[in-house]
Amino acid sequence: MFGKKARLDRLETVKAPMKSSMRENELVYTYVQKLERAVVVVRSRIQVIVLLRIHYFNGVTKTQAVQPEI
Repeated sequence: MFGKKARLDRLETVKAPMKSSMRENELVYTYVQKLERAVVVVRSRIQVIVLLRIHYFNGVTKTQAVQPEI
């Protein structure tokens, strides 16, 4: 029962865009692709920034912790 319902929903979502023009579909598709690429770029940049920050703060705390002992 659940499998059939899911399959029907999927068929309807595939049929629906065909009513609109092909050009519109292409535009939407390229827009989605651009969005996905942008998300990947932003995510990788955030990861780099976070890694750098962690590295920097670890370095700062280590040097501050070590200096008083010397």
